Amino acid sequence: MMPRAMKHPPTTTSTSTSDPRTGRRPLHAVAKAALSLTLAAALTAALAWPASAATTQPSSSNDAAPGAGELVPLKARHGAYSIQVGKKQAQIVPFRFEPGEESSWTLTLEGRSVARFTRGEDGSLLVPRESDLNERVEVTYEPGLRVLPGKWEPGKPSECTSKMVIRNSKDGSLKEKGTCSIRVELVGKERVTTPAGEFDAMLVRETRQIRLRMAKADVTCETWYVPGVGEVAERSVTTTKALGLFGGKEVSESKLAR
Repeated sequence: MMPRAMKHPPTTTSTSTSDPRTGRRPLHAVAKAALSLTLAAALTAALAWPASAATTQPSSSNDAAPGAGELVPLKARHGAYSIQVGKKQAQIVPFRFEPGEESSWTLTLEGRSVARFTRGEDGSLLVPRESDLNERVEVTYEPGLRVLPGKWEPGKPSECTSKMVIRNSKDGSLKEKGTCSIRVELVGKERVTTPAGEFDAMLVRETRQIRLRMAKADVTCETWYVPGVGEVAERSVTTTKALGLFGGKEVSESKLAR
């Protein structure tokens, strides 16, 4: 769930620099900022990449499976993540998860992003707003994006669609808008091995479809949660396309550093 939003053309390197002809940031940079936010929202607790030999045991009773309140407990914590995107060198990024205003909680990835979390009336975990500090954009969702249901219904994934608006975080000017559709399903239990130890975790698979006016992205994210603790592992794959012509694919992995 880390702050996630769109990507760069396949044969170029996406940057946040301005177009020398127009003085504006290229479209794919705005798209990338939007999708990096929705992906970043997945880092709400200790992350560590599991061993490849882990075996999934399908969940036989979604009705008894832990919901958002157990999978992502709202309690203060801090530490650091080792975050690797594509083939770039992993970076150590400190994080803080702490109480915010109006009964919300805030996840801050130092120098990268800020995401706000709230609980729905049914106990679900919602993301109404998140910001990319590097791209200097803020993304709002209406209604708040439901990233985890309060309770799993047997054999039925959680699905919702929210309006998505991307603005310049400095002056509030509109950059892009569209929709974000999310589908979350409980896959089953896995025993995962991480640098922090071994865990009996619940594997949750999330897919997102982001559709803006001039760009789109599809995200598949697998997250391993330990009830009462939070996330212990995450891996995401993102494909993007801008102007119907340029596209790219990116893999992101995260590990608990401390």
